[in-house]
Amino acid sequence: MEDFMPTDEERAADVRAFYGLDEHVFDENFLDADGLDANGRHYVLSIGVHPKSIKKKDCATYFEYKVRNRLNDLLRTDRNGSAGSLEKAAVVAAGLPVTERPDGTWNINKEAVVTESRFLQDIDDQGRAMDVRAFYGLDEGSTAIFPKGYLPVETVRPGATQFEINMRRHLSKLTRPKQCTAGSREAAALSEAGLPLIEHEDDKWSIDRKTARSESDLIADVTDQRNAESVLAFYGLDGKSEAIGERGVLPEKRAGRGAGPGEISTRNRLNNLTQYNRKGAGLRETAALQAAGLSVTKNKLGGYSIDREATRKAYLDRSNSSQVVGLSQGMGEMSIAAPAGSSSYPVSMSAWDTSAVQDSAGQTGGFGYPMNPAGPAREYLPIDQGYTQAGSQSQAGPSSYEGPPSHQQAGRQRKRGPK
Repeated sequence: MEDFMPTDEERAADVRAFYGLDEHVFDENFLDADGLDANGRHYVLSIGVHPKSIKKKDCATYFEYKVRNRLNDLLRTDRNGSAGSLEKAAVVAAGLPVTERPDGTWNINKEAVVTESRFLQDIDDQGRAMDVRAFYGLDEGSTAIFPKGYLPVETVRPGATQFEINMRRHLSKLTRPKQCTAGSREAAALSEAGLPLIEHEDDKWSIDRKTARSESDLIADVTDQRNAESVLAFYGLDGKSEAIGERGVLPEKRAGRGAGPGEISTRNRLNNLTQYNRKGAGLRETAALQAAGLSVTKNKLGGYSIDREATRKAYLDRSNSSQVVGLSQGMGEMSIAAPAGSSSYPVSMSAWDTSAVQDSAGQTGGFGYPMNPAGPAREYLPIDQGYTQAGSQSQAGPSSYEGPPSHQQAGRQRKRGPK
């Protein structure tokens, strides 16, 4: 309870000081030193924000406690008109909306005012949005910590920064709306990062875990792309590798002497794909297998397997067809069609342009996506099927085939028949 009734001028001065509207000499009993605006003026709360009422012990100074209570009293519509014109002018200058009544009294418009709680939520929402953009590298020139379109698991990798640890935990919490929700700014950043959202009441959102692509999907997508690139390189379809295998022919599992780790790995992989009790190939690898002339069929585990017999039959049919066409050209010209080798298989290189293949989010290339597995996304890949981390001398892929010279490859190839 105040010992005396402040004048209209004193109350106006308090409001102006509370929002830093006037220059004044700092007094530790008057204002807390923490509030300092761009002009060096001290203030308790930002202009346009109505303070919440808090206990005296939680205020930095008695002045803050006094003005907070006064501004909350001014929300009441049953006032007796004690507020004067100078205080009203100060309240308006502080960006707070007022409502005037016919009897000349007025109060702060409770419905239109921006509360301190709402203001703090907006600040937190803005900060969360910035964190999401940094985590997924959404801003131009920024480096992503995690690829767009995927929801990370909460468990962190060894050596992860505290920021990554916090973001993994926070994104996991956002899948549980009863525990945590996002504001409008953070939701916009999450949507830009390719995560599906569910809208709730009061402009709140959560991440839809059921439809979001997980970190395990990321590993599967990158692995599928690497397997596809290995198939293309093995059959010389990537535009930069010399063919080791003949299109339409399933190679023997055993590699010849001098074969590089990439060839060995791909031979094993192709023969393993003939077993129907395994998960099989993904969509990208399946497309590469078909471009290489191998027949594929969907298995019971949801992947695709190589049909050994159908592949062999298709190869023989093509060979017989090309011979008949060659003979029908006429004996006078003595022309015989070339066998169905790498130069005659009817697959255009432009039909498999790896730079144009889109990922599940409709993106091409970019950090972390299957189109660019050489980036940090490789850290999420298991070291299996002969693959190693980027930079290893035994790295599989189009640039790591270490097979024998071309004349030796051709010699070995002639000795093998279609399987």
